[in-house]
Amino acid sequence: MFARLATALAQLRATRQIAKASRAIDVLDPMQTPGAATLDAESLAGYLARTIRNDAARERIAMHADLVLAADPADLSLLHYLATFRATGGFGAPGPDLPGGAASIASSGARRDSRCGSPPSSAT
Repeated sequence: MFARLATALAQLRATRQIAKASRAIDVLDPMQTPGAATLDAESLAGYLARTIRNDAARERIAMHADLVLAADPADLSLLHYLATFRATGGFGAPGPDLPGGAASIASSGARRDSRCGSPPSSAT
């Protein structure tokens, strides 16, 4: 029972930390966020390993990224995850009102791949 409680508390702390970090992200142009290059250079997996000591809590957050973005956290930049987290409303909350509506996120995202600063790769 103590292990479940420890996991639940670790997950709560982690989700609050991620939600707080996501609020600093410019949703329409994440690369304009102060410190964007640093956030874009770090993978989500690296961030989770560095900030969440509880294995089960870390795996649950990683699973959220995998399910929502269909991407391995090791292949996903922290900036991209935080921008998507904020744009979609986080862990189940409704998304924020966005200038240009939800279509602005889709068209903005189409110009980027999982590394926010990279041009999209061509599909062949």
